[in-house]
Amino acid sequence: MSAQITAKIEIRDMRILKDTLEKMGYKFTETGNEISINTGYRGIRFCGDKVTYDSGQGQTVNEIKCQYALNFKKQELANLGLPFEVVETEKQIEISVLA
Repeated sequence: MSAQITAKIEIRDMRILKDTLEKMGYKFTETGNEISINTGYRGIRFCGDKVTYDSGQGQTVNEIKCQYALNFKKQELANLGLPFEVVETEKQIEISVLA
């Protein structure tokens, strides 16, 4: 049996979240400050500082959160005009600011 989970999340830029979802191949709908993805039994909803999803979708939510965090940090460095390099392996993502 599955359960609905609501967890706290920090989304600072909804535009980056939407771009992340598009790049990951998710189709979503946007209503006000809520973004909904129709996946699985209950779907995934990002609203304000919360994400709501079915307990069986935990890995999907974590993948979205990690990719969003990476895209947010890359955008932040680009906005500061800092050159950077991203190296991804199976176990970690390393962002190096080039001097």
